[in-house]
Amino acid sequence: MENINTLAARWSTAKQAEESGRLARLEIEALILEQADVKQKPDGSCTTDTGAFKVTVTHKTNLSLDADKWAEIRDQISPELLSVVNYKPALDPKGVKWVRENNAAQYAILSQAITAKPAKPGVRVVAVEEGK
Repeated sequence: MENINTLAARWSTAKQAEESGRLARLEIEALILEQADVKQKPDGSCTTDTGAFKVTVTHKTNLSLDADKWAEIRDQISPELLSVVNYKPALDPKGVKWVRENNAAQYAILSQAITAKPAKPGVRVVAVEEGK
């Protein structure tokens, strides 16, 4: 069984390779975009068939809502079109933690509406300089 120092060294090497691979992939993607038969569309995809590969380029548009501006203009939008803006409840993780730690009775009620799933543990490895 490998000890934690060996595993940390392997992790560091893998992390560097992962970052190098990511940067190389991004450079290659930029070159592909220069050569692929890309029809610039706000949303949608175009495929170039090279014979050996099918290269698909997908364009997306990320939209966000300025809630303050929306509040100003909302009444000017036809009621049948208001459904283009959805408001959905979302948890404030820090607030939930505060309630859990400071108000058990309220957390007991709140927790009935919460599904909690363990996240993947994070690992951080930092090399210690020799001599310190």
